[in-house]
Amino acid sequence: MACALGILLLSTSWTQASARSLTEMLFGDRFNISADIVALAKDYEGLNEKQDRKSLKAVTGVDPVRTPWCAAFINALLEKQGRRTSDSNAALSFLKWGVKTNEPRPGDVVVMHGHVTLFIAFAEDGKTFYGLGGNQNDGVQMIEYSTRRVISYRTYAEEFVPEYLPKKKIKKTKHTQAKKTTKKRRVT
Repeated sequence: MACALGILLLSTSWTQASARSLTEMLFGDRFNISADIVALAKDYEGLNEKQDRKSLKAVTGVDPVRTPWCAAFINALLEKQGRRTSDSNAALSFLKWGVKTNEPRPGDVVVMHGHVTLFIAFAEDGKTFYGLGGNQNDGVQMIEYSTRRVISYRTYAEEFVPEYLPKKKIKKTKHTQAKKTTKKRRVT
């Protein structure tokens, strides 16, 4: 189904409202955030870091000619939605954003070494996916990437939830050992 949505996204030009209704029709209400961010990113599609330098700087807060701006672009989109950002312009900062998913939906964030983009859809072969984002060939556009480059697919969550929590080691001290010994003596 995500592939069908990807084909529709690639072949049509649509507004934020039509993107929302299409996504709701296919996936239900819980996908509104993802549809909104894709529609918002499409509003900037075609901007180039050299020709549209001032516009992109106003959106991202960084000089796109001098600074890698893929994460700044995603953060700007999230901020426009009133959503939590990664609080960093480093692509890998998104590893601590949202929650990990193995089934990305359109609008989820894809983290790669040195780059971050929005997931649109897997290609038919499943070995590549389409990503819409900033600093992609010096502009905002959709590009096909190999799934081998992916570190993590991230989906929006109000708070960061770690994939695993380290087990706490309780260090035994003389004090805790003495209490256990005392309790054993009282019981017997």
